Amino acid sequence: MKKLALLVFLFLLLSCSGKKGNDSLQDGRQTSPVHSRKASQNVENRPAGRTEAPKSFTMPEIPPMLVESGSRTLYLLNHFWDNFDFSDTSYIGLKEITERAFIHYAQMLSQRDVVPYDKAVEGMLIMLNKAQADSSMYRYFTGLCKKYFYRGNSPMMNDEYYIPVLEHMLQSPHLAPASKKAAELDLKRLKRNLPGQSAENFDYTLHSGKTQTLYQLKAEYILLFFNNPDCPACKEVQEQISASPLLSKLIQKGSIKVLALYPDSDLAAWDKHREQIPSAWINAYDKDQRITLDELYDLKAIPMLYLLDGQKKVLIRDGKVKQVEQLLSAIIQQE
Repeated sequence: MKKLALLVFLFLLLSCSGKKGNDSLQDGRQTSPVHSRKASQNVENRPAGRTEAPKSFTMPEIPPMLVESGSRTLYLLNHFWDNFDFSDTSYIGLKEITERAFIHYAQMLSQRDVVPYDKAVEGMLIMLNKAQADSSMYRYFTGLCKKYFYRGNSPMMNDEYYIPVLEHMLQSPHLAPASKKAAELDLKRLKRNLPGQSAENFDYTLHSGKTQTLYQLKAEYILLFFNNPDCPACKEVQEQISASPLLSKLIQKGSIKVLALYPDSDLAAWDKHREQIPSAWINAYDKDQRITLDELYDLKAIPMLYLLDGQKKVLIRDGKVKQVEQLLSAIIQQE
């Protein structure tokens, strides 16, 4: 389903770019370059005797001695932008070339079974350092990073990838003070509740009016389920949790408690739908909206799942039900 959503997302994103030439962004090999309609029009309008090749993105040549798929991917990460002219700002307007290339690059970064996190960061920093050839180009590429690694509607959203981008932005001379301030706030928000850290504490209120804190909740594991009542994706996640034999067994035993938390202000809507939450779960709301106002949790997308251990240490941040099942299953097998 995730792979299908990614394909649909990329198709819709690029469908407005006009008819493309042959795709040069396939399987790490250099093929026919992608030509730009705009660039071709510019060539047609240029006076006779003055010709210029259409704009294109050319993949780097992979050394023939690199035959293993993983080593070829790692090579591409560090050399993907070798043939791209970051000083040519006309590429900013050529979405079908530049953004298409970035999407392909982001997809390679997302191959976590092949690309370790430190290697992914190394490749991104190479790209960002090259982008500093021009201030507008640097702003464009950091904008692409935000669009694909940070925004909640991106199938490639990954906070861990966006953190080093923000850190690079704060050190760059190419951003105005206001942009650096915004990056600083984003970074502060993202560095909260990372895996391995203690989760931020907060108050939650039950339908009875009783208020408790997260840290008063006692269980071996706690599954935080931030949700909205009229959210189809929230309903889907809720059904996945309920349909999980492992999670159902742990909930029944009391080993894990699910805290379904509504972070917004429309309590009438929450109350109207509260019976839809399973009775074995804790169904609550943030009475004073401190989670949102104080940005205790980065809720740029709803639903959102956090798995905590009994000491409220974050095990999984912004995870999927399948990830929660896999981790808990692995822990149980080791016991």
